[in-house]
Amino acid sequence: SVENIKTVFRMIDTNDDGHISKEELKNVFGGGHVSEKGELVWDQIMAQVDKDNDGLISFEEFKEAMSDVV
Repeated sequence: SVENIKTVFRMIDTNDDGHISKEELKNVFGGGHVSEKGELVWDQIMAQVDKDNDGLISFEEFKEAMSDVV
């Protein structure tokens, strides 16, 4: 549901600015330090989800990505 997606989005958006940055993704899922290879994975995720290439994932972009998964 959209409510569940909103909840997950808010959990990842740790600075509560309404966008998810690559750093927030890494902190939530990667636990801080990431290898060079791991960095490429984060870049790929951002490239796939961040449709407008502003370096941030908006809720709309996140919702669209989640609807592809669910």
